[in-house]
Amino acid sequence: MVCFFTSLALDQRHSTAVRSAAIRAMLDQALGLNLARSLARLSKAPVIISPDPLYADLDAPLYAQRALPPTRPVAYADVCAAVQNMAGLGGIRFLPQPSETIGTRLDTLPDYCTGSRRILNDEVHREADRRHMNGSYGALVLRDALAVLAA
Repeated sequence: MVCFFTSLALDQRHSTAVRSAAIRAMLDQALGLNLARSLARLSKAPVIISPDPLYADLDAPLYAQRALPPTRPVAYADVCAAVQNMAGLGGIRFLPQPSETIGTRLDTLPDYCTGSRRILNDEVHREADRRHMNGSYGALVLRDALAVLAA
């Protein structure tokens, strides 16, 4: 079972205390983390938790109006390590976003959202959608999930 939580795009210009507070606030609201903990308690099956994909194309009008991308982003691996340290995952396995999909601004490379499709009716997401990822992205996540489960 894979559960998801929101990714954070943290900036090095913020203090460690501010970054920790942001992570704590995200974890306090992470329904996916709560679900993963419940599943891990109730089942012997492996449980994986993974962050939602980072937004792609942060300059797209729909996303640029929400928040500016980090000027000096914290490395994604460092964000994931901080989340894991603060989350108290116990036996829950952590699956980060595939590194080859991440751009220099703590975003997902646009190639991985182009042509994404809805699961329920197989319609292509609108062209401006930078939140949903495509089959190429999904194949990399499945590759990494299998590796986590095999470990």
